[in-house]
Amino acid sequence: MGLELRPGDQHSQKDFLFLLDRILPRARALAGEAALLITLDGAHDAAANREYLAREQVDYLIKWNPRQENPNDWKARAEVERRFVEVRPGKRVALFDETVEWTFEKRT
Repeated sequence: MGLELRPGDQHSQKDFLFLLDRILPRARALAGEAALLITLDGAHDAAANREYLAREQVDYLIKWNPRQENPNDWKARAEVERRFVEVRPGKRVALFDETVEWTFEKRT
């Protein structure tokens, strides 16, 4: 859909909405009547992106960025809710489904 070469020290969120402005019409042209699903890295977990994609009626998945989360709290929750599954000997994973309400520009 698009390729940008950027300086290595530039945050990927900088000018990202401008990139979406250019890419979405191309994606829609290729998709026709099919729904669009965009997957984004955690660096794009910005309220402005979610607002933009919602306004454009584009479904999205954004990798969660656990910057300020305590991993021990998540481990404890997984144990209490019995979410752990052993996918191979010694490797346990837990899957959570969260509904998150967020506010951006005084809208929820």
